[in-house]
Amino acid sequence: MASFKKALTSLVLLSMMLSWSRPNDAYASPGLQGSSYEAIDAYVQNEMKVASIPGLAYAIVKGDQIVHMQGFGSANGDGLPVTPQTPFLIGSVGKVITALAIQQLVSAGKIELDAPVQRYIPWFRLADEGAASQINIRHLLTHTSGLSTGDGTNLKYYQGGPYSNPDIIREMAQIHLDRPVGASFEYSNLNYLLLGQVVEQVTGQSYEAYIQEHIFSPLEMQHSYLGIEQAKQAGLANGNRILFGFLSPLELPYPRWLMASGYHISTAEDMAHLLIAHLNQGRYGNISVLSPDSSHLEIIADQSIDYDVHWIGQAGMPRYYTDAQSGTTLDYSACYYILPTFRTGVIVLTNANTAEATPTKNAQTIAFDILEMTNGFTLRSSAPSIKTVYIGIDLLLFTGAILPITQILRLRNWRKKLTGRPEKSWRFLLPTLLINMILPVIILAGIPALVSTIVVPGLSYWSGWAFGLYTVPDIGYSLLAIAGLLSIIGFVKIFWYFQLS
Repeated sequence: MASFKKALTSLVLLSMMLSWSRPNDAYASPGLQGSSYEAIDAYVQNEMKVASIPGLAYAIVKGDQIVHMQGFGSANGDGLPVTPQTPFLIGSVGKVITALAIQQLVSAGKIELDAPVQRYIPWFRLADEGAASQINIRHLLTHTSGLSTGDGTNLKYYQGGPYSNPDIIREMAQIHLDRPVGASFEYSNLNYLLLGQVVEQVTGQSYEAYIQEHIFSPLEMQHSYLGIEQAKQAGLANGNRILFGFLSPLELPYPRWLMASGYHISTAEDMAHLLIAHLNQGRYGNISVLSPDSSHLEIIADQSIDYDVHWIGQAGMPRYYTDAQSGTTLDYSACYYILPTFRTGVIVLTNANTAEATPTKNAQTIAFDILEMTNGFTLRSSAPSIKTVYIGIDLLLFTGAILPITQILRLRNWRKKLTGRPEKSWRFLLPTLLINMILPVIILAGIPALVSTIVVPGLSYWSGWAFGLYTVPDIGYSLLAIAGLLSIIGFVKIFWYFQLS
């Protein structure tokens, strides 16, 4: 579930994509300089403490070599140390893998980027059949199909099941696009779920079988998995989330049917192999996972598109262009960065999602800093620590909780004042109406409005609270409890007012 909203009630997701260009003057150093990997190790360990990350593995690639990789912290509650071979869920970083599979099939002449999706999935439908017929493979790859972020985060696909790709795609017949096809970027997991089905339709293989045969095996990604049980047997790092600023172990359902959009499991070392291929137009050692003759391939998107995985055409990127894919689930966070001009790549994997609701230090900021340090640059991410941010959150929630508690303790005095008044006055009831009736309505109605319009565009209004309670239960349930208590107290006071006045 790229960037996270600064408001308290901002929720998860949108950390799935980060792709931007850096102006030349943003760097203090114009080129490569020697970098001390020991210094980077020390920096990463400090950032882990600041971000409350229990376990982290990372790798740095330059050219066609892994120049450094390391693991820190613990993979589980028993203190199992993290190594570069420790498996983690990589979230939407897996979209890089799906994009490579599509690029392979384009290279093989089995897919055309501008061909309609319905050529490959004839039974793909939307509520607007005309719009469904306009969506092509390029639109899916670049998140310009018009499918919304909200429709791509339907909680029933993450919490329930079992489903299959065809099940979910058939249910898309009820979906309305929230913008014209090709008009603009909007990140949606449904785009890559469709691409996974395209892989199956074109190859006659399951998505998992294709990825294993054509990507994991040739790239020697021997500790990468497309199923949770294998990964657990191989020492999968246990996931964690942050609740009220404190680390909390978490194990969620594993929605394998969403694999193509982000439920791959891999290690820092294996993802470094993918980085090498990415930086070398598909070449890894003596093997190429793309056609040696790429002259017939097209660049998927130009620089005006907000999202692209540039498996080709990197030479045309600006000097300081960074290509990145972040990925989060509720309990893991990862980031995959490349700086094409300097042929440098970084992968960071963590077993905690420390930026669900706040713009704090996380895998994304750490990966950016590693990339900067590796190339001798001085720019650093400026996100605050999780503890600093949650001190503010917890204080606000505590302050909010004091209000109904204080009112409960003072209910008897309020009743005495009511009965002691010589005549009925609406002014006496005004504070109750404002604090106990209007304020709860603002909270109860405002949260889903915020979620469905800003945090997760396209999510239905009525799903806002369910999404918030699932993704940030500490904030969500606290606000719900505060609003509920205030409302109950308000109804009691109003009842007394009309009974006793």
